[in-house]
Amino acid sequence: MSQPVCGDECSYSIYNKNLLNRVSCGPGNGSCINADLLSPINTVEKTFHDTRLRGATTAINVILDGLRINPPAGLKLSFLHVPGGLMLAWVEENGPVPDDSITPESPANDIRRAVGLIEEAY
Repeated sequence: MSQPVCGDECSYSIYNKNLLNRVSCGPGNGSCINADLLSPINTVEKTFHDTRLRGATTAINVILDGLRINPPAGLKLSFLHVPGGLMLAWVEENGPVPDDSITPESPANDIRRAVGLIEEAY
């Protein structure tokens, strides 16, 4: 599985390209991260990450790995930290950041609108 070049220090940029909504992920504030869940190594027991959570983490990662088998051309599976939680997204690694793009520094409702969490007219 490949990881974004910029790792944990990425930031997203939502923009329009040829009438399609796109998301790029490049150096920034950690708002765009590789879509993988982590678990303590098997020999380490943690009360905050018990056997049930370890099993759920493994199951979710199997699903995420399945999505990576045939990704859209040139895109990587990532989590976006948006107002209210995390969202899975296909992102362009180190893509453009147009002046009119929506970024994590944009107003919360602009971000929600750009990712489809609220209606355009809101």
